[in-house]
Amino acid sequence: MPPVVDPDAKIARLRECTAEFKLDKFWADLAKPVDRAIAAIKTGARAEAEFQLRAALTQLPPADNSVGLFAAQRQTIGEVLAELGAQAAAPAAADPTLASETTIAAEPPAGPPTVRFEQDASEVTVSVTGVPAATKTSDVRVKFGRTSLRVSLAKPADSELLAGELAHPVRVDGCSWAIEGAGAKRAIVITLEKASGGLTWPALLADGTKASAEQARRAHELNELVAGALADTGLGSSLQPLQQH
Repeated sequence: MPPVVDPDAKIARLRECTAEFKLDKFWADLAKPVDRAIAAIKTGARAEAEFQLRAALTQLPPADNSVGLFAAQRQTIGEVLAELGAQAAAPAAADPTLASETTIAAEPPAGPPTVRFEQDASEVTVSVTGVPAATKTSDVRVKFGRTSLRVSLAKPADSELLAGELAHPVRVDGCSWAIEGAGAKRAIVITLEKASGGLTWPALLADGTKASAEQARRAHELNELVAGALADTGLGSSLQPLQQH
């Protein structure tokens, strides 16, 4: 027998989460993927709801944060996501209205979107993994701005993967993107041309998407190498050092 599904109960629990996020403007954007999941649940678009909830979990503060920030909301979103997964596992014949959705769910679900970046003296390379295995170029929307970047998928409806103000300006005409890999390794790879060559970015976004410890170490080494090279040419004073946050 298929699990008992109560969409209204799920929606009510998720709305409690969005209400908590919207209490503070700093955290209000956390409500966006949850709101999109609620809209998907209302229309029976289970696959889209799952995708949006996975995205929401990746945007929340780490589960082990010292003050337990949004721990209850993380648990609620995880529980609803698990319930949607249990619904997907039910026999398709139990409800003929889910037949088309069952076809969609037959594809192994993608993991939560993960954003990583690395850089050299002239470019920043951003990899967004965890996108659906069937993602095509026509499904991807990438908008470059001199100081901004937005990456989303057209399906599910305008699913935002990454958006924000960049840590430093880029040359828009030198930016590009492509889809690489297959299956679980499917990824959107973005190349950003730095407006200021030789400037090391300590973060991808201005809101503090930090580099890893390894990236920070490499950034420090890169600054020293560039500083040495510029010193030999007498231009050392023009180098902007790594910014610390």
